[in-house]
Amino acid sequence: MEQANSQTGKRKSKALWISAALIAVVVAGGMGAKFFYEGKVKDLIARSGATVGSVDVFAN
Repeated sequence: MEQANSQTGKRKSKALWISAALIAVVVAGGMGAKFFYEGKVKDLIARSGATVGSVDVFAN
């Protein structure tokens, strides 16, 4: 009986760590995409002759 509980505990612990790692990868990817697109928008604005400070962005 103890061995069965031990195996179940190990599986739950492993699943928890896998979930945490997956969440970390998703968050890191989201942050990378944010920085990538911010850079692209700044380049686009600079090419049009405007400055980034002159553009008013409304955040919700």
